[in-house]
Order: sequence, then C-alpha cells, then structure tokens
Amino acid sequence: MTFGEAAAYAIPAFSWQGVAIGDPLYRPFAVSVGRQMSGLGELPPSLSGYAILRQAHLLDNDGKSDEALALLRRGVREHGSLALSLALASRLEASGDRAGAVQAMTFADLASGFSPDNWTLARQVAQRLAADGAPGKAVMVYQRLFADAALPSDFRGLWREEARQTALAAHDGAQAAEWEKEPAEKK
Repeated sequence: MTFGEAAAYAIPAFSWQGVAIGDPLYRPFAVSVGRQMSGLGELPPSLSGYAILRQAHLLDNDGKSDEALALLRRGVREHGSLALSLALASRLEASGDRAGAVQAMTFADLASGFSPDNWTLARQVAQRLAADGAPGKAVMVYQRLFADAALPSDFRGLWREEARQTALAAHDGAQAAEWEKEPAEKK
C-alpha cells in the first residue's frame, strides 16, 4: 500500500487531530528478492538469512510450502542464521517434528558467541530447545549468552530465572545454583 493508504488503515477514527508521520526515503524493499537471492554470496552474512526468509515467505504466499521448507533447510545448512533456524524450527514444530526442530536449532549451541543483534534470537532458540525436550542444549545457549560481557545486565536479570529453570530441567543443579546466586554477587 502507499503511505497514505497504510496511514488511513492504521487510524481507528478520522479526526482533524490525526497526524501521520513518515519518511519519504524509507524503502525497505528497494532491492527485489530475486536480485537479493541471485547475489546471496555478496550480502553480509548477517543479512543473507533474512533474504532467504523473504524468499520463503513469497513461496508460501504462492502456495509452494514444500519449496519454502527446502529453501529454509538449505539456508540453515549453508548460512547458519539464527533467524533461519527459528523459522525452520517453527515449521517443523507445527508439523509435529520436534526432533527435526531441535536439529534445526542445534548449530546455535555450537556457536562461539552471539552478536548483539542476535541476543534475543539466541534466547528464543534456548526457549524453543527447552520446550522441544532438549534442555541441555538450551543450557549451552544460555551459557554462551551469559558469557558475553557486553550482554546488558537488564537482559541478564530478565533471562536468568528462565535459564535457571532450564538448567534444573536438564538436571544440571550446579549450573542452576550458579545462576541463582549470580545476581547477589553482582550487587
């Protein structure tokens, strides 16, 4: 839709007080998905996964879910993106393949660390791994997250209890105890 149409749909009731503010230079899809896919190797690694996701969504919209699933599987294998892994895991979980979902996210526990723009994605991977019956792998993801000194203390505080519960579910009492006492040590 055009900006005007999108603004009109977003306003619950028209009034003389309504104001819509937008950036006339904002063009999130200035490069076509076809061009992105043909130049996938030229994209920065942090963006290639999102181009693949975009193509998968278009395939889904065209009723080509099997092709989209194959594209996601190949993308996870070749590009190792957290976003791709989560998208593939969601599809596999929806089809009842929890083991496949865990396998799709397994690379995350092997990562040496996560960039700041992937912290919340890594947390989602840990949550999904725990929910899909792989709490031990989820604990490894939380350990990688908490090992990053740049992770803000707000995130640590919010995520520590769920990480502790996950460690308990993985029968890792030592890690659970460490995460339980850590906030007291930080004060």
